[in-house]
Parts: sequence; structure tokens; C-alpha cells
Amino acid sequence: MVTLAAHGSGPQQPTAPAPDRESQGPPRRASGGGSILLPPWARAPWLGFRQPAVLLAVIGAAAILACAGSSAALFLSSSTSKALQQFISAQCPDQALPGLVITSPGRTGQAGPYTADQYARIDGAAGNALQSAGLPKAERRLVARSTNVTGPGPGTTPAPVQLYYGDNALKSVDKLSSAGGSGVWIPDDAAAIWKLKAGDRFKVSTGTNLRVAGIYRDLRTQPTKPYWCSQSNLYQNPGIGADTRQKLLIFTDPNLFLAVDHRMTDSPTFSWLPAATDPHVTVSKAQNLLAGQRQAETTLAGAVRSVGVPSMVTGQTPELSTLVQRTHLVRRGLTGPVVPIAIGGSVLALLLIGAAGSYWADRRSREVRLLSSRGVGPGALAGKAALELAAPALIGTVVGWVLAIELVKRIGPSGDLDHQAPFTAGYTALIGFGCGLALLAMVAGLRARNATERPVGHKRGWVAIVPWELLVLAAAVVLFLRFRAEKAVTVVSDIAQVNLLLVAFPLLLLAGGAALVVRLLAFGLPALRRWSGRWPMAGYFAIRRITGAPIVSVVLLAAASMPIAVLTYSGAITATSQKTVDAKSLIYAGSNVSLSTVDTLHRTAALDKAGTIVTRYSNVTLGNDDAEVLAINPATFAKSAYWDNRFSGMSLPSLLKSLSQRRSDGRLPAIVLRYTNAHSTDLRMNSTNKTLDILPAPTAFPGQRDQYSDLIVVDAALLGPVDNMVEHFDELWSKGSAADTQAAMAKQGARVLFVNTPKTIESGNYVAVTWTFGYLEALAALVGLIAIGGLLLYLATRQRSRTASYAMARRMGLSAASHLRSLLIELGLLLAAAWIVGAALAAVAVSLVYHRIDLDPTRRPTPLLTIPTGALIGSAVAVVVVAVLAAMSAQRSANRADISEVMRLDA
Repeated sequence: MVTLAAHGSGPQQPTAPAPDRESQGPPRRASGGGSILLPPWARAPWLGFRQPAVLLAVIGAAAILACAGSSAALFLSSSTSKALQQFISAQCPDQALPGLVITSPGRTGQAGPYTADQYARIDGAAGNALQSAGLPKAERRLVARSTNVTGPGPGTTPAPVQLYYGDNALKSVDKLSSAGGSGVWIPDDAAAIWKLKAGDRFKVSTGTNLRVAGIYRDLRTQPTKPYWCSQSNLYQNPGIGADTRQKLLIFTDPNLFLAVDHRMTDSPTFSWLPAATDPHVTVSKAQNLLAGQRQAETTLAGAVRSVGVPSMVTGQTPELSTLVQRTHLVRRGLTGPVVPIAIGGSVLALLLIGAAGSYWADRRSREVRLLSSRGVGPGALAGKAALELAAPALIGTVVGWVLAIELVKRIGPSGDLDHQAPFTAGYTALIGFGCGLALLAMVAGLRARNATERPVGHKRGWVAIVPWELLVLAAAVVLFLRFRAEKAVTVVSDIAQVNLLLVAFPLLLLAGGAALVVRLLAFGLPALRRWSGRWPMAGYFAIRRITGAPIVSVVLLAAASMPIAVLTYSGAITATSQKTVDAKSLIYAGSNVSLSTVDTLHRTAALDKAGTIVTRYSNVTLGNDDAEVLAINPATFAKSAYWDNRFSGMSLPSLLKSLSQRRSDGRLPAIVLRYTNAHSTDLRMNSTNKTLDILPAPTAFPGQRDQYSDLIVVDAALLGPVDNMVEHFDELWSKGSAADTQAAMAKQGARVLFVNTPKTIESGNYVAVTWTFGYLEALAALVGLIAIGGLLLYLATRQRSRTASYAMARRMGLSAASHLRSLLIELGLLLAAAWIVGAALAAVAVSLVYHRIDLDPTRRPTPLLTIPTGALIGSAVAVVVVAVLAAMSAQRSANRADISEVMRLDA
């Protein structure tokens, strides 16, 4: 029998009977195997680019993950480079780069160490050795100390001199007069004592005649120039009388230096030293420089042996080698807390990756349901998600890696990275890519399974009900108890090492506290829902949306509160640490600049304009205790000395007013900061004895340096004359520059003995603390991006239901403006609550730890709590901006949505 087609007359083949489905059982799910070759999987790598929303979500999440993971290696490299650069900048410009030095060159019974030809050969060999070793071009310097010089006229006093030649020496002096030609330049004080002028001749050592080529201003009477920084010992000898101080004679050329009879001089030194440091030096560059210096030293030693003059060749590397070792200590202090911070940021970024996977399942829900109905299991769906999202995730990883490099270079401690740092960061980013892609696939598969297999009315399991945050808080308590028994910061070889608990405890406290607070807030959502019934329409809709999905709302609130909490905590610790370090340095120096001199300073209008004069008396006693006396001028002290009102309940002018009031009983008003608990008022300054009237003491006072002696502050006028045998020196404190202050002293002929500034007292020793929390602040910004990403996904995943309700509400009279206001209220309430929760939790964490972060307990003051107003205001502004932009974006999407399509999909 031939059957006819419904439309046509052609014959049809007999149809095989349908198989018995009951005998075959339920359809088997495709969970892998050959299904990977089917069209849904074969086309998957290109499908990810057809969903712009999913594409951007995955790229953004992967970029944040890569940025978080790779930032640790980059930040450590940037920090160590900055630490080394700071250590080097604290040295003289020619002390921290390799150079070559020849000492003890001499030939028995001969006048000079080298002939001109021999020196020329050695000089050429030194230059070639430095160049072949890859070292920077160096300056020649020749130094020798002669027994004396004798002026041309009768009655001149022989005096020791320093014979000196440097390629750039004459460029670094103030020339007063010149006769031109070759010879030596002498300081003006020597010219006055020896009665010499430009063009005259005089004898040095055993009779060599030298010509005065010019006269320059004595280097002792002006601020030390960078060129002379490491060589100030050649002319600075303030304890010696002016007539017998050694003079620095600067030769115009090295051959003239070599021609001087050196038989009566100390062993001369020949050196080739760098003229300036490299501002972009890194640890790897420094290690290469050290290796090059060793190579150059060996090469020059061979050249010196060929000359035949016994000499010792050494390299100038101890400073740089020591600084590299100290930099490694800084890196070790940073690695402990920075690596866990990066891991924590990566874990949070992985949560955003998981949210992106869930978003993929939501956007592809129709296809997921279709494939699931055809027997495709979660494993195959996870593989399909991985294939679709692999390319976008890889793009995001590369973007995040590049972004991390650029961000660290621009906002990190230093823009100079070791050459291997970007590669290490790249490896870390690839590991994050693998973990993120696996999580994407897993979440997508589970989400697809729940969408198709979860029964209606399914209740939440006990896992979602148990308050797991209590375990996190319990762990925070355990760490805090351990933290109390340890030091927050330990100092190893003067380098601060940050205790990991200083970071771990607060992060656990903030995370657990945020989760607990939002869980408690969730219990109030039903009451808020009932209360909103009396609100205007916009507020009513906002509260309905918040309470309609309570889990999503509180998770978003917790996620948004974390970056605010971390940012505020890290900002407070950073600001407090920096403020305290600055305060300790300024208390030690007394002001921005403190210059000490053995000469007596006299008050003049010019000196009062420059700063305030302080006389420091040492080796005195208060009762049985050692003490120092600081005699100040209250009229000028307040405008020049450093002060923080937290040191005392009284202002500095009020303290000084009490200090300058004469007592009728003859007692001397004094502020006393005691080292011991003694209560004596008897001050002994050799034969000068005073009975003190002790005023209320602040917790710290400018000029306090010796922590093992009492500090006594008195009015210099009330103190009166003091026994001359008491050790003392005058200081000039100023808030101006060191150069201007030194120039003001020089006008009185005062010689500078010591220069104290906060920069000379501070160093890279404590940067591990501030940089650690600076990195934590950067993490907070990254967590903020994660929270914003979560907010956008929160809006995107609920956009369909939001648009459907918006369509129906508009039919009931809801305007677009009212709907926008409802969105602003919804997001504003969530983000404002997150800001309040985050700031409150940060305040709790800061109050528990800040007083323990005392980087130098031997110096006052104790930690000064500093509120990070910038972080608080910035985060508040960010909350407002994000809420407004997100609400406007959601409103725009709702206005542009195809209502019929949305309603059909929901159906």
C-alpha cells in the first residue's frame, strides 16, 4: 500500500514504527563527551561576542581580578624602588653609586705619587674600566693634606691645608676675584690671613711655589652645596681657631696637583666618583651597578700594577651595598601584609566573576532551558559557558594586567619597576584567569540547573540560615587577642616590619561585622515594608523592590559597605602613622629647620624674621636626674616652633605666657617633661642654681631629643647668665628653608655645626607601614569597583521584572519622573546605609589598634589619631554619584525596553 503525502502525489517511503519510549527509560543527559562537537558547543567561542551586556560584564570582572592579583608583585617592586631611591637621596649625591678609589700611592724618596704620564695612563684605564662595566661617567678627584703653607710676607702664620683637584670643583664655589691661568684658588679667609691676592705666589709643604689663580668665598660661610656634601670634612672644623683651621686649596688642573712636592703630605687619594645619582634606580639596576663596580675594580687594579707604583685599589660600594640590603628589609616588611591583601582582593573579585557567570545564565535562560529539556546536563552547560566566556575573560585579563602596570607606575610609590616585575604579575594574572574561568563555568552550570530543576516552593537550606559571620567575628576576636600580645610593628635593623595581624584582624572584623549588621537589618525589612504603605508612590515602590528580594538587597548592602570600611580604616591608619612620624621628627628638630652653632647668636630684626633663637644646656641635673635646659624667647618662639594642640589642654601662646611671668618668690617658671617619676625642683647648672616653679606639662614639647634626660623649658631672660663651664650651644629654629636660615646665621659670622630637619631625621625606615595601608586603600578602591560591578549586575538581572512592573505601573498613572525618584530612593537608601555601616565599623577597628602603632616609642609624642576626612568625604561623594548614575541608567533602560517582549519572556 502506498501512502500519499498531504500535499503532493509523490510516493513516500514506509515509516519505521516509533520506538517504545517506556522500554528505553528517561532520556540520558548530555554532560560532555561527543556533545562538545555539536553546534551549540562548536559555535560557543563566538557567541560571547553577541551579548554585549554579558561581554562587558565578563571583561570588567576579569580585568578587576587580574588587576587585583597582579598588583602585589608590581606594588612590591614599586615600593622597593622608592625605598632605595629614598635611601639614596638621603645620602650625598656621590656616595650611593659605585666609583673607584686609589689610596696609599707612593714612591720611596720621590716627591709625587705619580708622574703626569703615569697618572694619564691610570686615568685612562679607570675611565675605560668604568665604561666597559656599564657604570656612569665619573669625575676625577685628587686630595692630599699638606703640613702647612706660608704666605709671602713676614709674620704670616703657617697653617695646614687640603690640596684638592676636582673636575667640577670650581663650578661649585662663589668666585670673588680671578687672575686667570693655572694655579690654585684659595678661600677669602685664607687670603686675608696670609695677605694674598689673585696673582700672588706662596709656598706649600717643602717649598713648592704656587700661584693664586683666584679667590673664592669660604665654604664655611654659606649653605653646603651638593658637590661638597660628602667632602665637608675637608674644610669644616668648627672647634679650631680661625687662624689655624685647615684651608682648602683648589687646583686648576691635575698635573699641577701632581707637580707639588708631596713628601710632607699625608698619602693622597685618587678617585673617580659619579657626579650625581640616578633618580630612577631600582634594586636590579643597583645590583648590576655593584657587579660592574667589582669588574671595574679588577680591571683598574691590573692597570695600576703595570705602572709599578705600590697602590691600593678599592671600590666605593659600601653605601650602595648597605642601602640595597636595607631595601630588602623594607620589601620583607611589605611582603607579609601585601600578599594576603592581594589574595583577599582576588577572592572578592572572584565573587564578581561568579556573579558574571550567574548573569550569563540569566541572559541565556531560553537557550539553557531548551538544552536542558533536550537532556543536556549541568556539566555540559558549564562547558558551554566556559567556551563562550573564555575569550572575553582573556581580554579582560590582559586589560587588567596592563591597567595594573599603568596604575602602579602612576599612583604607586615609584614609577620605576624592576624588569621582572611585569612578568611575575603576568603569571599571577594568568593563574587568576584560570581560576576565574573555572568559577564562571561552575556558577553558570549550577545556575542553569537551578533554573530548570529546582522545584517550585523550594525552601532555603540550613546553610543560608546559619549566621556564618559569627565564625568570622570569632576568628577576628582570636586574632585580636593574639595581636594584643604582640607588637604591631617591629623594627629590624631600623626598618619597620608590619605585623600581619594589623591587617588580618581588621579585615575579618570588617567583613564579619558588615555581614552581621546587614543580617540584623534584614530582620527590619518586613516592618519597613509595612511602614512604606503610608509613603508617597516613589518611596513605596522603592521599599517594595528592596523588600521584595531581601537576600539580594542585603548582599548588595554588605558588598558596598566593605570598600567604605576598608578605605576609612586604611586611611585613618595611614594618616595617623604619617602624622605621628612627622610629629616625632618635628618635635626632635623643633621646627622645619634647626641649625646648631658653637658661636653665640644675637637677636636682630633679621634673625627674628628668620626664626627663633634657642639655647640648649646639657649635662645639668634636676635633683638627682640628668636633664637638659632649653632656654627660649617666648616672644618669637610660637611663630617658629612646631606645635600640635593635642599635646596640651592649653594653647602654645598660653603656655609661653605662663612661662614668661616673673615670680615674686624668685622661683623660675619651667615646663618639665620628666624621664622619671621624681618631683625635685632644684636645678643645678654647675655654679648656677635655680628653684623651679613647675607648670602643667604637655605630653610633648619641641626640641625634646634625649629621651633619657628630663627636659626643662625656661624663659631665657628669666634664666639670666649661666656658668660658662656648662656645655651649651645656640640653635636657630625656622619654618623657612635651610638655605635661608643658614644665610641669616652667616650674616653674624656664625658657623653651622649641625643641621636638623624632619627629612634628615625621617628616612625610609617606616615607609612599610604607610605603604602597606596605602596599598590597602588601593584595594578598597578596587573593592569599590567590585561593589559597583555588583550593583550593575543587581540592576541588570532585575531589569526585566523591574521593566514589567514599570509598564503596569505606568498604566496606573506612575510617571517616568516618579519611577526615577523611586530608583534614586532605592539605590540611595542601600548605598547610604552601606556608607554608615562601613564608616562605623572602620571607627571601631581604628579605635582598637591605632594607639598600638607607635613606630618609635622612645620618641614623643604617642600616636596622634587623625581622621581621614578626605576618604570619608570622597566615599560619600562616590556613593551619591554612583546612586544617581545607576538610577538614571536603569531608568533609561526601562524607557527603551520593548514591553511586549519583556512580558512575553516573563510569561
